[in-house]
Amino acid sequence: MQAKIAMIVPYFGKWPEWMDLYLYSCSKNPQVDFLFFTDCLMPATVYPNTLFTTLSFETYCKHISRVLHIDFRPTQAYKLCDLKVFYGLIHAEDLRGYDYWAFGDNDLIFGNLNIITNTRNLKKYDLLTTHSYHIAGHFTLIRKESKFTKLCLKIPNWQSLILDTKNYAIDEGIWSDMVYPEIRLVRRLYRYVFKPIFRLHYVKYLALINRLFCNRFTRRSFVEYYTSPNPTLGQYWEYDFDKNKVYRYDGLELPYLHFLFFKKNIYSNSKYYWSPGFYQLPVDWQQQREKNVYVSVDGIVMKEKM
Repeated sequence: MQAKIAMIVPYFGKWPEWMDLYLYSCSKNPQVDFLFFTDCLMPATVYPNTLFTTLSFETYCKHISRVLHIDFRPTQAYKLCDLKVFYGLIHAEDLRGYDYWAFGDNDLIFGNLNIITNTRNLKKYDLLTTHSYHIAGHFTLIRKESKFTKLCLKIPNWQSLILDTKNYAIDEGIWSDMVYPEIRLVRRLYRYVFKPIFRLHYVKYLALINRLFCNRFTRRSFVEYYTSPNPTLGQYWEYDFDKNKVYRYDGLELPYLHFLFFKKNIYSNSKYYWSPGFYQLPVDWQQQREKNVYVSVDGIVMKEKM
């Protein structure tokens, strides 16, 4: 029997410009149900696996307070990012009947998620993420009946971190190190041995270490899928929406493409990022089967298939 997967997506405010593209890419991965909790307007197109619960931000925060036994009253919806690792508990009722739950972002295009969610991986691992060096906040998959669902409650002073107005990136920081505690030793080995002596690039080093240890002998999969690139001029990522595939500029197939560094952000000093008017897909883009969607620093456009 195929495992049932639900991705939890709370989102409050206004849908991003690319939401129709994102939802379409969700629909092409029927093995995953995408559960939205939002105060945004209902999208024009709702798919069988994109399920919407409409509620106010205040009501959602009251639900969190009730489940976690805290008084959660954030001033910004972005603070919900610090609760990603708690979604398995916050949405326990919504996850009835599912085997896995996931957290992630909606600033992306999904390709073939079966690259990650295939039967072999789901049998072997309790947690799968798409970076090699820490938990990927944009997509991480967790077996519901595993220790990782309740691991969040072992975060030191987790109540204080959640109630603070500051965002701590708990998923990619402190919780990530709890999921993969050996990473501290891995970092030290790189700093004092593999970098100075073997001059090995950190990503290549992690790929080797994870393949030999973490991904082989534990129930955790840390694999770098190169989903969050730092784009530069002349590079194009292709979304073949007919075949449900995302390709990097060099032809490598990706499970999805994360838009983080295509946007102006605090993590990169790049001068190349999207400007107003970057989203250029026509209303009928899904009918233009002779074309594909291309993503670059210039925007999201349709072009004849390359």
